[in-house]
Amino acid sequence: MNRLGLVIGQLSWGGAERQLHELATRIQAEGFVPTVYCLSEDIEPYGPMLRDRGISVRVFPRRSHFDLGRAWALRRALAADEVDLAHAWLVNDDAYAALAHIGGPRPWVASMRSRPLDRDGLRKRIDRWTFRRADRVVVNESEVIDFLERELGCPRSKVTLIPNGVDFERLLGSRSREAVRSELNTPLDSPALQFAGRLEGVVDDEQADEQHQQFPIDQPEHLVAVQAAREQQQAGAGERRHFARQGGEQEDDEQGAGNQQALGGLPGVEDGVVRLAPFR
Repeated sequence: MNRLGLVIGQLSWGGAERQLHELATRIQAEGFVPTVYCLSEDIEPYGPMLRDRGISVRVFPRRSHFDLGRAWALRRALAADEVDLAHAWLVNDDAYAALAHIGGPRPWVASMRSRPLDRDGLRKRIDRWTFRRADRVVVNESEVIDFLERELGCPRSKVTLIPNGVDFERLLGSRSREAVRSELNTPLDSPALQFAGRLEGVVDDEQADEQHQQFPIDQPEHLVAVQAAREQQQAGAGERRHFARQGGEQEDDEQGAGNQQALGGLPGVEDGVVRLAPFR
């Protein structure tokens, strides 16, 4: 079993999309044959990056919000590619994977990376049907396991918890707190807040100020953001904000990881909800 199908709704900038890129390229190096099935034409930037690495990316154009034709097209593509195991990446992709596997011999894995909010009655029924049909379900926090069991009737026995994280030892091990603070012109004794994630369309200045006021420390002189390099100029960096690049190139990733390591602990980020964490 070495042919793996990775199903995702888009390959645009985002944490889940980046995780898919990392997984696909690394398992390819270990002898697996990944194929990516994108359920829309939104494939920039990771689609071309995957193709440059020799990984096939199949695109299924989106014609409507819930397009059953994409599920049948996905089913045909998985069979044609002789995929041994399929993995749906996000909660809205899971239903397509479930439909594509009705009556089929192939096992498939669903994912839930945060609890879905504002689901109407129809979507909840679809979710229950979907997660009960999955052979395995991957989640990234224990609260999601409770939600799956309580709200969707998904047995705990089929759920695997894989927390998000950054492998600092692999990416970088030598950058010191002093060096990073110096580069960012941030005094060592200045309290600061750190968050990881995208600012564009996720967190603006007012939201960030509101969130960090909950912590029992003095008003920080600096907010340090680690975000995608593409958005660095679009995020409206103010006098109190410094940006560490973490983009598509390896050197940017190492720089960003080093800044994370030197500045403090890595807080959680769940589908656009940024959790701020204080450090000194």
